[in-house]
Amino acid sequence: MTHRIRIIKHNVTSDCGSYEVQIPGRPSKYFYWDEAHARPLKDLLKREQALEKAKAAAQTIERRIEKALRAEARSRSA
Repeated sequence: MTHRIRIIKHNVTSDCGSYEVQIPGRPSKYFYWDEAHARPLKDLLKREQALEKAKAAAQTIERRIEKALRAEARSRSA
């Protein structure tokens, strides 16, 4: 079952932006990236790293939702 968790790419310019992991009914999670060589900022990821982390977060959240739904279904049937 899919819960409509979406990954949305936001570009500020061609070399920086973010990936938003949008979760229905919950606050979004953001993974910021910057590849501008003129302004090396700490704690920002490269584009591919940010996308990988966004995908991993979406999968983790999906698994948690599925686990909660299975537990709820078991408690109803018991």
